[in-house]
Amino acid sequence: ASYLKNHIYPVVGHKHLDEVSHDDVQIIFDSMASRGQSTVHNVHIIMNQILGNAVEDGLLTRNIAHSNRYVKSKKVVTRQALTREAAMDILNNLDKLEERDRLFIALALHTGLRRGEIYALQWDKVDLDNRMIHVRNAVKLAGNIPVIGPPKSKAGIRDVPINDPLLDMLRRCSNKQGFVITGERNPNGAMSSCGMNRQWQRIKRKIDVHGATPHVFRHTFATLIQPHTDIK
Repeated sequence: ASYLKNHIYPVVGHKHLDEVSHDDVQIIFDSMASRGQSTVHNVHIIMNQILGNAVEDGLLTRNIAHSNRYVKSKKVVTRQALTREAAMDILNNLDKLEERDRLFIALALHTGLRRGEIYALQWDKVDLDNRMIHVRNAVKLAGNIPVIGPPKSKAGIRDVPINDPLLDMLRRCSNKQGFVITGERNPNGAMSSCGMNRQWQRIKRKIDVHGATPHVFRHTFATLIQPHTDIK
């Protein structure tokens, strides 16, 4: 829905299907020059599906989105890691956060787990005795609904060691059932998409995240451990 609202409707929302031209489609691509390639690709897929269905239903004679003539953005998104000083400032202020928010930041900065892997993590995959997190799942969102599935790639199935600060925090958790980062309305369930967004906004109101996003924490973890271990 966001692709339609933010990228397609502003250009062609006022037109009938048979009035949409090749120039309109190119304008949509041009308007996404600052967007990543995945966004451009997804918008193209949606336009192709809409116009393709219209052809099948006899509303159009051809699908103008199904063409190789369009020029698309080749923007490469560069994600920067936080400095060591910024990362330590965040970690030193975790006590200002409520437990689930504190756990989210700690898991991101101490383990390098992807956001979807953190939200899919359940306590039966946290081995405190052997100091190991067994990453076997990730959350994918279907609208607002969290869907638990495999990680992003086969390499995503891995075992991640737990360091001393994270071990202490996990041991002190008040609830060790269900998901580690629980849903706001379900004490043992997975966090919804709206819940994830509210959590991140809540964190940013209480501490300075130094302009980071959750994925920047993953890059920061890789930067912090690089002097001590092989990055792969």
